[in-house]
Amino acid sequence: MRSAVPLTRTAAGLREPARDVPVYAEVDVLVVGGGPAGIGAALGAARSGMRTLLVERYGCLGGIWTAGLLNPYFDAAGKGGIPEEIIDRLHQHGGRRAVQDWDDVSMIANVFDFESMKYVLDVMTAEAGVRPLFYTSAVATVVDGGRVAGVVVENKSGRSAILAGVTIDCTGDGDVAHHAGCEYEMGRLDDGQLQPMTLQFTVQGISWPRFGEAYDVLARFNTPEDLARIPFRSLAPVPIAGHDDSRAMMWTHIHGADGTNADDLTSAVIEGRRQVQSAMVLLGAAREVLGEGRLVATAMQVGVRETRRIRGEYYLELDDLLQGRTFDDGVCEVTFNVDIHDPDDTHMKTQAVPRYQVPYRCLVPKSVDDLLVAGRCISGSHEAHGSYRVTGNCVAMGEAAGVAAGMSVQSSTRPREIDGALVKAELQRRGAKVT
Repeated sequence: MRSAVPLTRTAAGLREPARDVPVYAEVDVLVVGGGPAGIGAALGAARSGMRTLLVERYGCLGGIWTAGLLNPYFDAAGKGGIPEEIIDRLHQHGGRRAVQDWDDVSMIANVFDFESMKYVLDVMTAEAGVRPLFYTSAVATVVDGGRVAGVVVENKSGRSAILAGVTIDCTGDGDVAHHAGCEYEMGRLDDGQLQPMTLQFTVQGISWPRFGEAYDVLARFNTPEDLARIPFRSLAPVPIAGHDDSRAMMWTHIHGADGTNADDLTSAVIEGRRQVQSAMVLLGAAREVLGEGRLVATAMQVGVRETRRIRGEYYLELDDLLQGRTFDDGVCEVTFNVDIHDPDDTHMKTQAVPRYQVPYRCLVPKSVDDLLVAGRCISGSHEAHGSYRVTGNCVAMGEAAGVAAGMSVQSSTRPREIDGALVKAELQRRGAKVT
């Protein structure tokens, strides 16, 4: 293999000479991104009998759950299908705890052990026949006559192509769709501002049952002077449980960063680690109540709440949520409130909504064929995205995309031509609770 490529300097930069790109694999369904949406998509497709390849940039599945240390598993209970199957498998492995009372702030919703999650996802995908490819990034989209034919990837083996009947973009940022030329929105419509990022971290050694007694001590640091000295944008002293005596903490806010910009991601993760150290200062101020806390780990991936939202055949808006709208092609039922971490200040904007559905059409991008999107990058407004973006919904949307991709390949029909009501019916047959 050649280790050097001659480059020609041009006014715009460097010109790389034309070269053949070897084809690494040709499959029925290609899933790009192994986070919650990608897990649902890969399992949904593989269980339809599809030759399924799952590309993931890290060395484990789970994305924001595992690389990002995000606990708990939001809005998964009651969904049936793969979202609840993951809960059950974690429980069988001893890596999950259930809901407890808010009076015991050590437990919120479905919480899990990070290493158990990695293992369970490995096992589930292997059982389904999913072929994983780790340490690999999609860097370009192969477009042939208006259809997405696959992606170009890069990894330690070099540069190669993966071709597929249907490609599912589960990158969170809509990278595959973006490279295919799909229309998208980012942030608020009026100014494009994005929700702040968060770097999760884990702490041990705290007397969690006494955490409520320390609120007053911690609140004394939440002043303009301290916020200027200690780089907190939001002080929300509510720990989120890990599996043992450690807790995953969501105490950081990094404002003004774009998750599709490498420089911004770099500065964001550095700023996040600085804020984590400040959080440990705050916990130390309450050591007489809480004991000596110890920082165990910071996430390798900064948590990005919002980037591209790919324009699809349906655009989900806040009014759909407020009306509790259901659809003939509704493939994911959502119960999570609108939860927007304000781009402008330290507050969170929340709004209760009734149960509503995400239609299959939100997963179908306009203008290109043989491509589906799943997860937080689906078609919807900034406000609606504040609700459907959480992980349980991402898994459910991924499963729907995987099922639809299987139908598309089996019937030689474009995904946009698939009747979403049939996708819904198949999800119901598999145990998903969509009415």
